Amino acid sequence: MLATFILETRIIPNLFKTTRTTTTATCGRLVHHRLRPLSTTTGQPPSIPPPVLLVFRGFASFSKRRTKEDDEDESLSKRRMYPRCLDPEDPAHYRHPGIQFHPESISQYMFPDKTVHKEILKGGTTKNIRMPIELEHGYFWMLRELRHTNNKPIVANPLLIPEKEAHELPPLTVTPMAATNKTVLLPDHLIQQNRSNDPAAQCTIVAHSCRQYGYSLIPSWIEPIREMYGNNTRVQTVIINASEGGWLFRSMAPLLKWLIKKNTREEDRECTYLHYGNQAAFDNFRNKLGCHNVMTCYVHLLDGLGQVRWAASGPPTPEEIDDLLHKHIPQLLPRKQSGTTK
Repeated sequence: MLATFILETRIIPNLFKTTRTTTTATCGRLVHHRLRPLSTTTGQPPSIPPPVLLVFRGFASFSKRRTKEDDEDESLSKRRMYPRCLDPEDPAHYRHPGIQFHPESISQYMFPDKTVHKEILKGGTTKNIRMPIELEHGYFWMLRELRHTNNKPIVANPLLIPEKEAHELPPLTVTPMAATNKTVLLPDHLIQQNRSNDPAAQCTIVAHSCRQYGYSLIPSWIEPIREMYGNNTRVQTVIINASEGGWLFRSMAPLLKWLIKKNTREEDRECTYLHYGNQAAFDNFRNKLGCHNVMTCYVHLLDGLGQVRWAASGPPTPEEIDDLLHKHIPQLLPRKQSGTTK
């Protein structure tokens, strides 16, 4: 007759200190396992001396021993600095976690379809509806926002966004100014040299704008970085000049490229990229980064994996430049590469 087996689990008392082990059979205790046949007459196992913790019919599966990294991951999940918003009725649900807005910013309330919430009184009850932002805040809401936020709708992060909470830069197809009839995909083009997939192997500062005023602010961000890290190949600077519009801008691409190149400094042409024509792709790029106001410029710091670890907007302050140069960028470089190279 084929014998039926059970899995018997016992505690070995006073043998070792209790170790934290994930196991469905013992609930975290050190145990001893052996197989014993069932009685052929009663179907029950013979009497066994106590103590017995658990008895299972069949076989139990055991997971691997917990490590220090598992404890750190669990601790991080309980104390996230920038938790992901899961409410689809909150505009933050559609943006990268970690983007911080000025308290007076209008962009923080904007949904991807360019609407905002508005409370109305109907039938004695208050209801929330979505209304186009131009109807709620006026056609010139962007200028109003810049005036109330000191030209900085997005404020700089005091600390880097943790790697486990950061998201990759939204994909965007751009055309290098220095090349002709060639397109590249960001951020893949920026991290293709990082063969080790190490987030601290390199970093990239991406500055982008849509209008002339924002474009004129970009050198004030880029120049200090070049002065300090100009010879460091692990620090890249990228400028994106984006033009809103669809087929009309695609048909005018040669003229647009010539005009932008004419107004771009010689030292900036190698790192400048153009985007025009694909309005849906650029809207997705702006919505995920919270860059709804096209009147100013935005700056993002990417790690070696293309993840957004820091963001700012508008003209830089001395404190923002100092933190970027001496605190944020060195954290995303190997220790031997984080110093000044000039």
